[in-house]
Amino acid sequence: MSAPDKTVRIAIVEDNPRYRRQVVEVLNQQADWKVTAACGSLREAQTILVPTRPHLVLLDIELPAGSGLDLIRPLRAQLEGVRIVMLTVVERTAAIVRAIRSGAAGYILKTDETSLVEQIRDVLADRAPIMSPSVARQLWRFADEEQPLLQQAGSGLTDREWEVLRWVAQGWQQAAIAKELGISAHTVKTHISHVYAKLGASSPMEAVARLYGKGDLLGPGQPKDLPDGRQ
Repeated sequence: MSAPDKTVRIAIVEDNPRYRRQVVEVLNQQADWKVTAACGSLREAQTILVPTRPHLVLLDIELPAGSGLDLIRPLRAQLEGVRIVMLTVVERTAAIVRAIRSGAAGYILKTDETSLVEQIRDVLADRAPIMSPSVARQLWRFADEEQPLLQQAGSGLTDREWEVLRWVAQGWQQAAIAKELGISAHTVKTHISHVYAKLGASSPMEAVARLYGKGDLLGPGQPKDLPDGRQ
C-alpha cells in the first residue's frame, strides 16, 4: 500500500500576473507544497479552483469583475477544511471584518515584511490568527469603537480560557502566551482546545469570528501591546 500524499495543495487568486508568478515560485520551492491553481480573476477562480481541491487558498480582494470576499463562503462550503488567507493591499476595516466574519483564516497585506512562507505555515498549524500588524490594530479599534463588548459571562468560557482567547485574538503565538501567563505551552494549547469546543470553532481566526458573529470581540480590558517577539 502506498503512503498517503502529504503534499499541501495551495491555490492563489491574484490579478497581477507578475506578483502571482512570484508567489507561485516561492511556494513551489517548499518541498511539501504544490500550487495547484493560479487564477487571475474571479471567474477563473470559480471555474478551475475547486476541482484542484486545495488545502489553502491565497485570495486577493480587488479582482476583475468582482471581489475576492464573495468567494470565501462558497469555497468554504465546497472545500471541507480549506483555509482561506486574504493576500491583498486593501486595508479597509469593512473588508477586514467581512473577511473574518466569512471565515478567512488570515489577512495578510502584500506590504507585510514577515515571510509569507512562515505565515502560511502558521495558518496550517493553527498557531494564531494570522494578521498583518496594521490589520490587527484596525480590528481592535473596531471592537472598541463600533461594537458593544461581550462580557465573559456570555461567552461560556472560564477566566483562563477567556484570557487566552483575548491574547490569541491579538495575534500572539502560543509560546509567547505561555511565557506571559507563566504556564506551559501545552496548557495554553489545552485552553485553546476548550475555547474551540465551546465556541464551535476549528481555528483561532474562527474562534474570534464566533465572537464577532455575536456582535462582539472582547471582554472588559485588553491585552497590552504586542511584545517584540510576536511572530
